[in-house]
Amino acid sequence: MFAKTCLICGKKFQSKAHNTKHCSRACRLEAKRRRWAASHGPRKIYNRTCVVCGKSFESKFAVQKYCSSKCYKLAWVTRKRSEGKTHRKQRSKKTLSKEVFMGLCSVCGDEDVPVFECTECGYLSCAMCRNDLGVCKICSGILLQEVGHVDAGIGLRGEALNSRFHS
Repeated sequence: MFAKTCLICGKKFQSKAHNTKHCSRACRLEAKRRRWAASHGPRKIYNRTCVVCGKSFESKFAVQKYCSSKCYKLAWVTRKRSEGKTHRKQRSKKTLSKEVFMGLCSVCGDEDVPVFECTECGYLSCAMCRNDLGVCKICSGILLQEVGHVDAGIGLRGEALNSRFHS
């Protein structure tokens, strides 16, 4: 064992290797940071003006255009809208509908209840027969409330439902 003194913090320590210079990983990283700073010189600070709000700010980067993430996001949304694109994924009208449609539940047989149609099997389920995740109890498909009138025995997509509930 070799008795050593850390070059960064000055602490005395024991080492198995004769060429160890630092007592810990933290001191080793600090030495590396100091060597890098010495070889690269002080970092330049750029005085910039935000292209969105006009506020002056200091930056470590010569190409930075925005003073904050808020200004960056505002510029991004504005640019996307001017390109004819939206910043959010378009959803189908089916999932955006807040209207409730009445029909016959394929699971429990209740009539004139708010129904949800399964995207997989086409069955209609009432709020009592679907689970909290909006999953069909029959086939584990996703349940949607869709726009349209629901007639007894006909799904929201106009398809005939299972004959055991509709004779």
